[in-house]
Amino acid sequence: MKFVDLSIGADDEKELVKIISLASRMGYAALGVRPSLYEEALEEAAKAGVIIYPKVTVEAKERRELVKFLSGLQLDVIASVRPCSLEGYRYAARLKRVDMLRLNPSARLLPDRSTLNLFRSKGGGALEVPLRPLLSGEWDLRDLREILIRGASRGLRIVITSDAMSASELWHPDHIVGLISSLGLPSSVAFDGPHQRARLRYLQKRP
Repeated sequence: MKFVDLSIGADDEKELVKIISLASRMGYAALGVRPSLYEEALEEAAKAGVIIYPKVTVEAKERRELVKFLSGLQLDVIASVRPCSLEGYRYAARLKRVDMLRLNPSARLLPDRSTLNLFRSKGGGALEVPLRPLLSGEWDLRDLREILIRGASRGLRIVITSDAMSASELWHPDHIVGLISSLGLPSSVAFDGPHQRARLRYLQKRP
């Protein structure tokens, strides 16, 4: 089984190399990095046998600014939007250029049923669930369980990301599966999302 982590980063090239090398040994097939790290990551990724995808995360504060930002992205860049309000969730869910809706735990805000239904109805995309807030204390396991149940019950793809800024913050895939199981959820919640290499295809489809 091959996995992906669509949100890793580092403050320097040396740490980025460590993350990529460790991810390869853990069994990751692909990683997502911000565009500014993309070129640096390619060389090491080629050595490690890992695919690198450029991925950006943008906060949705104003509609006009969001649309302008998304329209300027190259088609191969994975776009994840972190809404700052419930209205922001609903608006971003309608945009076909949005690949993932990212939870915003710092705002203590979760997408409602209408938002998730809108996102599903457009025929693509996923709900990005970062694990870093668990380590920082921004949310607890109850929050994580609630959003996983809410998303999975509506047939949405769940993308669990580490937001690792160092090798020590990278989650082993087995630990992610164990975490989900400990919440009383089937491990298929992880396997049905784009952790599987083949599942990345839908993120690369464009209208």
